[in-house]
Amino acid sequence: MPTAQDDPFTAPERGAAFAARVWRCLLAPPGRLPDECEAARRLGVSARTLRRRLAAEHTSFHELLREMRLKIAQWHLRDPALPVAAVARLAGYRDPANFRHAFVRWCGCSPTAWRRRLRALTPR
Repeated sequence: MPTAQDDPFTAPERGAAFAARVWRCLLAPPGRLPDECEAARRLGVSARTLRRRLAAEHTSFHELLREMRLKIAQWHLRDPALPVAAVARLAGYRDPANFRHAFVRWCGCSPTAWRRRLRALTPR
């Protein structure tokens, strides 16, 4: 049974209450990441207020969204039966090529190489 520490979707430790609320907003509903305007609406603030409050906590919606996409991708890449194109869609990308480019920026390797490394590190 995974612990809270193992949960890839636990909000990053920032000590920032509003960023944690935005993080939870990104998690619901599963399978569809909201854009900035939709997240602001769900939180009951304007998009400008959302940006301002996140800036006060030294982050941005874009940064939280990037972190969420990375965690979603890494979580789903653990399943070798799931094609990389499906992982791309789950992480909010319509084009698998764009997902691959973003993943290389985030991790320094392709999703396939990351999956291979993970398999090599996992005891059988």
